[in-house]
Order: sequence, then structure tokens, then C-alpha cells
Amino acid sequence: MIEIKPVKLSGMVPRMLELTSRLTRWHRRDWRAGTLELVDETLEEALIPGTREEALKAMRSYLQEAVGRDPAVAPKQKQIIQALESINPLNGEASYAAQLAKRLSDEIRKTYLLQWAEIFDDPGKAGKLDVEGSAKRIISHVLYLGIPAASVYRLIKERQEATEPFSFSDVLRELDQRIQSPTKAFTFAVPVNGGPSFLHSRPYPENWLDAQELKGWKNRYAPEEKSMRHYGGFLLSVSARDVNEAADEVRALLPQLAFKFEADSKHSFSIMPKMWSQEKGTAFSTRRYAEELKLRAFRRADMLHGLDMAPPVRNMLAILEPLKTVNSHVVVVNGWVAIESLLVGPEETDRVGAERMARIVAASYFRTELSWLAGNYRNKYQSDDAIVAKVADATNSLERSHAMAVAILDECNTSLLDHPDQIAVEKMQDALLNQKRVFERTVSILQREFLRMYRKRNLIVHSGRVLDHGIDSLAEKVRPLLMAGIDQILIAQLQHNMGAQELAASIEYKARNLSEDAREAGTKLWNLLEPESEVV
Repeated sequence: MIEIKPVKLSGMVPRMLELTSRLTRWHRRDWRAGTLELVDETLEEALIPGTREEALKAMRSYLQEAVGRDPAVAPKQKQIIQALESINPLNGEASYAAQLAKRLSDEIRKTYLLQWAEIFDDPGKAGKLDVEGSAKRIISHVLYLGIPAASVYRLIKERQEATEPFSFSDVLRELDQRIQSPTKAFTFAVPVNGGPSFLHSRPYPENWLDAQELKGWKNRYAPEEKSMRHYGGFLLSVSARDVNEAADEVRALLPQLAFKFEADSKHSFSIMPKMWSQEKGTAFSTRRYAEELKLRAFRRADMLHGLDMAPPVRNMLAILEPLKTVNSHVVVVNGWVAIESLLVGPEETDRVGAERMARIVAASYFRTELSWLAGNYRNKYQSDDAIVAKVADATNSLERSHAMAVAILDECNTSLLDHPDQIAVEKMQDALLNQKRVFERTVSILQREFLRMYRKRNLIVHSGRVLDHGIDSLAEKVRPLLMAGIDQILIAQLQHNMGAQELAASIEYKARNLSEDAREAGTKLWNLLEPESEVV
């Protein structure tokens, strides 16, 4: 059992589990880059020739805010900002400022979780924290440094379910040990169902095994795993801190290797779905995990099974389809293509697309969260509950979100809800009592992430920088946000015959008329997506 004090922070562990679960819906995920990621990003992009001063100024401003709000690095805010302010491509990586900033980055990398652990060691200091921000900063940091979400989830889950007590600080120190632990070699046998041309002559290249050799290898190192028919395969070794991280490294490399082998081969060839770990003795998928693209628009419009599609809808689906990929650079490039093509006019600057998509996603976020809470409330409480009755009578997400918003404003009993839901209720209560402020803050957060995608897209398109540079981390965050935004654009097109720019303009107009308190007259957070005739 993980013990955490004070009691008001008891939601930390459930929220961290939610943030690292593959099953978590988009509106409950972490959208923002962690502090170290922003430091590294600013340092890196400030040294790239051609980076505009406007972009650097925006990055430094965002970083200053992030550092100031992060209790684990706030005391070093002035040092970090001063070091990064004087960096530019003309000075280069060897300059005094760049070297100082690099050392500050290294220090954060080594001490960040230990600083958090010290804070949680002191209930007085910990009592000043908020669960949501703290959980997101910690998890974002750990994932950015390469610890797989599955490994983080498993460690926290095991400590939470253990009979002996673990302090939350000890769990943080254990996560830090994972990060700081040295890498070691992990070897995987990767079966193939055919051979590239170079395998049709002997001797085989180094680390390639024929069918009989691979069978013998499998029987020696992974005897308990299910066998499969194969042509042979190859051994691939990588350096990593644990086997899950190693498997991720291999999965990231396999598509390029497969393409390289196939490109000059006349023979059919593909990598099989499973590979075997020499150290673990178990099977791992060779496919990189990619969240399924879910669209509600066609079902909501009762058009899911129709074969006819209007040109605007076909165009949107053609833009969206490449996002099914697991390749982060494709997600970033095509994601921005989607934003630019749907939301930016011919005479407008590209960057306005980030703000418009941010407004659409923000409007969708509040609707989705309220509707989600309504469903969970209905499942936890008795059917004779007044709120449950209103939710049950609701015919769509607009009515469900309206019913839940009213219940939250009336301070309904939510004690039976899970910790993450209770945290969400607190967030929604703040949002409903401060609609205009919270909505604009949410738009600002989302806009910054979409602008980060724009800058990464430029790195890819103009410099060919596909690997590293935080592209994987960014793609993981923005992909579900893009899907949510485009889903709303499709809904507007199919149900209301509204184009993407019309929807964005409608949301911005109505957002200006948000009442500060949802109990007052004016526009409400839950009806920003609707045409005026359908507002409730």
C-alpha cells in the first residue's frame, strides 16, 4: 500500500495510474510537456539556424511559466531563464550560455524526482500541492526520459497492492532509480515469414538465422513461449534500462530495417507479429502500439454504414487516415496539414490554425468531461437518485453534460465516485464558476502544444530532423487531441452543415459571451459546440 500525506493528496496514486494506462480517454490524459522537456526543447531549437526570434521568445515565455509553477525546479527559475535567454545559433553549442544551460538541464535530469520526494517527505510542503498538476508533472517527466508507461503503471500498481506499506516518496525514489540506472544489452530474436534476396545465398550474414537455427535459439531462450512457422530471422541487440524499454527501442527500429531489406529484394518478406526476448524468455509484439482512431461523428449522424460521402467529408478522411500510423514524424507532419488545410485561409498565417484548433478541442473537452462524469455518476448511484434520473432521460451528450453541470453547481454528493472522477469534479466546478477564465486558460495550453507541433513539423520538413528532438513525446500528446478536434469538425459538417472555419468562428464568438459564473445568464461551457438554435 502506498501511503501519502496529507490525506487531501490521496488521489495522487489513482491519477498517476490513470495517466499511464492505455485505456484512458483523451480528455483525462496529460496534454503538456514536462519541465525538463521544455528546457531541452528550448536549448535545442535555440541553436538551430533559422529559428525565428518570435518562436524563441514564445518558447522562453512558456518555459518561464512552466518552471515557475513547478515546485521541483522553481528555485532555479532565474538561473534557467537567464541561461537560455542569450543562446542563439550564432553563438553555437560551444558557447558559455549553451554549456551552462546544458549543465542545468543535466542537473534537472538527475535531481527532479528526488526534489519531489523531499517535498512529499514534508506534509507541510506537500499540503500546498494540487493533485492534478503534481501527478502530471511527475508522470510527464518519467515518460519523457524513456521509461515506458506500462513499466511505470506496473511499478505503481504493484506497490499500491502490496501488503507492506510504501511511502509515496519511496515510490518516487524508486522511479528515479529506474531513470538513473545504467543501460545494459537486451537481445531479441525477430522471426520473418520470408527472406530478402541476400538470404538466398550462403553463408548468412552475421546475426541472421535460418529456420532451424532460430528454432534452436527459441528452444534455448524462450522454451515456454508458443512456436510459430517462420522462414528464420535475425538477432537484434539494443541498450536499455529494462526489457520493456528495450522492446520499445526494437519496435521503433524495425520499420526502417524492414523497409531497407525490402527495398532491394525480389522476394516476399515481412517481420512476424511476435519476437522473443533472450533475457526475459517471453514474447513481445513487434508492432508499435498505436491507439485506434475513434470517430463518433458518423454514428451520431446515423451515417456510419452509408457508402456515399460528400467531397468535404472525403477530403477530411483522406487527411485523417495517415494519422493511423505509429510513426511520430508522420503524425506531426500530417497533423499540421490537417490543421492548416481545415482552419487556415489562403491569406492567413499558418499559426492561426493552432489557436482555432485549440478552441475546438477546448470546447470538446468540457463537453466530454461533463458527459463522462454523468455516465460514471449514473453507474455509481442508485436509479432513484434525481441526478441519475436526469442523466437517464438525456438523449445526447449535450443533455447529459448539462445535467451533470447543474448537479456539480448544486454541490451534489460525489463521494462514491473514484478518485480521478472526484478530481475531475473539482476541476469542472472551478471551470463552471470561472467559465471565461478557465476556458481561455485551457485554450492557451492547447494552443501552445499545437504551436510546438508546428515547430516540430518545420524541423522535419525543412531540416529532415525525424528522430529524437522530442517528436515522439509530442506526437503521443497531440494525436488524441487532433482526433478530438477533427471529430468535432466532422460532427459539425455532417449534422449542421458547418465548415471547420465556421465552427471555429462560432466557438470564438460564443466564448466571448461566456458568463463568468455558469449560474448566471449567458453562454455556458457545455454548449459552445452547438448552433445557436440548439443551445440548452
